[in-house]
Amino acid sequence: MPTACPSPAAWKAARRAILPILPPLSDAPPDNDPIAAEKKIREDVAGQSIGLVALSLEPSTIWLYFDNRKYHSEAEAAGRIARVLMADAPSKVEIFHIVSVYEGVFLRDFQVSRSAWE
Repeated sequence: MPTACPSPAAWKAARRAILPILPPLSDAPPDNDPIAAEKKIREDVAGQSIGLVALSLEPSTIWLYFDNRKYHSEAEAAGRIARVLMADAPSKVEIFHIVSVYEGVFLRDFQVSRSAWE
């Protein structure tokens, strides 16, 4: 006999128990200062315990290469990085390329559109 689906309230409580609580990000740098934005991104990615291999800020795109040695899932690490980029990247940046790297080998490129997340 199939089991009943949990109620929306029970589902929400279970998700809160399972999903990690992310620490709040500090204030974003000024929108017109790419050097401050890069510094802030580097600090906040390090604060998530993710190794930043390389970072390139272009007018409408950011390329971030990371080495994940903490989280069991690349997607979880990429999601944390996307959250950092949403908070810290200049508002004119629309596309985030978040590339996982292991031992110098590129594994996966997560392409995130800022407008899709906002």
